[in-house]
Amino acid sequence: MQRAIRADRPPLSHAQQRMWFLHQLEPNSVAYHLLFVRRIRGELQVEALRRALEEVVHRHAPLRTVFPSPGGEPYQHVLPPSRWELGVEDRSALDDETRAREVERIVDEEASRPFDLATELPLRTRLLRLSAGEHVLFVTMNHIASDGSSMGVFWLELSALYARHCATGERPQLPLITFDYVDYAEWQRNRMQGEELERQLGFWRERLHGAPEETALPSKWPRPVVTSGRSRELTVELDAELSSGIRALARRQRATLFMTLLAALRGLLARYTGQADLVIGTPVVNRPRSELEGLIGLFVNTLVLRNDVRGEESFSALMTREKRLALTAYEHQETPFELIVDALGVERNLSRSPLFQVLYAHRTLEQVSELGPGLTVESCPGKTIAKFDITMTSVDKVGCIEVSWIYNEDLFEGWLIEQMARDYRELLRQVVQDPGQPLAYIQLVRDEDRRRLGDELHAARTASATDPMPALLEAQVVRTPDAIAVVFEGETLTYRELDARANRLAHHLVAQGASADEPIGVLLERSCDLVVALLAVWKAGAAYLPLDPHHPRDRLRQILEDSRARLIVTESRLAELVPAGTTEVAIDRDRDAISIRPATRPAARIAAEQLAYVIYTSGSTGRPKGVGVEHRSLASFVASMQRAPGITPTDTLVAVTTVSFDISGLELWLPLCVGAKVVVCT
Repeated sequence: MQRAIRADRPPLSHAQQRMWFLHQLEPNSVAYHLLFVRRIRGELQVEALRRALEEVVHRHAPLRTVFPSPGGEPYQHVLPPSRWELGVEDRSALDDETRAREVERIVDEEASRPFDLATELPLRTRLLRLSAGEHVLFVTMNHIASDGSSMGVFWLELSALYARHCATGERPQLPLITFDYVDYAEWQRNRMQGEELERQLGFWRERLHGAPEETALPSKWPRPVVTSGRSRELTVELDAELSSGIRALARRQRATLFMTLLAALRGLLARYTGQADLVIGTPVVNRPRSELEGLIGLFVNTLVLRNDVRGEESFSALMTREKRLALTAYEHQETPFELIVDALGVERNLSRSPLFQVLYAHRTLEQVSELGPGLTVESCPGKTIAKFDITMTSVDKVGCIEVSWIYNEDLFEGWLIEQMARDYRELLRQVVQDPGQPLAYIQLVRDEDRRRLGDELHAARTASATDPMPALLEAQVVRTPDAIAVVFEGETLTYRELDARANRLAHHLVAQGASADEPIGVLLERSCDLVVALLAVWKAGAAYLPLDPHHPRDRLRQILEDSRARLIVTESRLAELVPAGTTEVAIDRDRDAISIRPATRPAARIAAEQLAYVIYTSGSTGRPKGVGVEHRSLASFVASMQRAPGITPTDTLVAVTTVSFDISGLELWLPLCVGAKVVVCT
């Protein structure tokens, strides 16, 4: 790399160009702020800190660069070095509680104050004095001038400069900067053109051709035209045993921790979206030359990792494919994300990020413990802005792996992310125990949770009789006929539509001999049809026998033999799993015959003491053992869960559990009894 011959108006790098473009679309946006808050304890020499900040700004041109755009074409205008001002805001006279609120106020203030990139430096600093031995330093940067790796350079140099200024008052000997960011921008633009650019883009065109435009996570609210960036962050620590198991699994697979956690995230997203084809973004440092390692600037690039999740394959197999995918993508990591978006012709808008909406980043443990002799430094919570629908980060800490979920509050409620975090941990726990099991076999409800809910359901069995479940659901149809009841991938059913389809199928089942004396098997993939079929069995006066098509064939055979079910609701492609001598209703094959049945409720009598469903556990001998649950027991259980933890018609509940477990009844019927929405996930 050579120093560039300086043009009068040096161009922006490709990443800077995108930041500038987004700024033009939304000048008051604060989505690309980098805010770092450090609490400094000890006897701080404020002038030494000011001089250290000044020297860092002098050394790194991006921190004193503005971006004028005469004629609409931006360029980098590097301002000459000047004195850096660091005012001290004294709050030492306040009590502890007020001082804490003042720190929070400044965090909010800094996070919400935009930069004017044409005239204002992309760096702000503030120092808050809480007492003689405690200060808080606020550093706010615009992403156009910095990235995560740059912050490591910033703190390293700031510490060295501060220590030297305190000791001697002289400037320390830091590594000489022979190339600056303007040189990099010129080098990148010269490199990414012609045949080399076409070679790089050809790879990404092939990888991303036909990729889904959106990751369809279940959101409570429609996507706004312009995202506000409002976000919350949930951080959880995986316990030491699980963390150790994950690391060991990665070693056995000869994969990195990043690849392992990425595979688990993709498996989780497949459950929550119902999509097999999933695209996840991940940042890479993107400093291909040694000359760039000690610079502050926007170098980070984003890789777009597309892979599919196959229910029949093992987690080990998915990990192998994730490893191969990541290594191949790393070979093409220099291709600017902005050029990939342009090459694919992806429409840009302010409601979502192009190509992907879920980002995963694995970070190294940040080491900021000292600023100088006698001072200790600790990170304080900043203000996180949602750049994507969900950002998951992981940090490999001493003794545990920490996982954080940053989510867009325009789309999601906190309970959903909490559930995702729990399910992610449970998925990891199961694949550590048995990485060879098919992904479709993984249950995201822990045994102790299942036992707890089972105990609550058992207690409900002794409760007083109440209306049977179909009556409760039909009452809700009257109250909110046009509200959305069930969602699966791109299909939705209103309460009116759900009721009508269930009634037609129920009439068809009665015509096939359905009765209260025998359970009716339901062997379907997860979909809206599954919910329709379960409800239809009730309306036909029978109890449903849920059968998971992903369970071993021998287990299904044993369950059907023991239950003596003679009638099964299924679909054509699963018919081979149905034993001879059983009457099958294939909802796809028989759709025309079902559609001409009446949309009104059948005349079947349903009593509260009748069985609602029969589920099979493994049993102490390993042979499946059936357990029946009455309508009044299920209704009492659902009613108790309405009261605590509670649910309202505006809520959305995600159904992720196989119907062969008790908790599936809670996930499906609780929201439908109150007018809420249930999202069926695979």
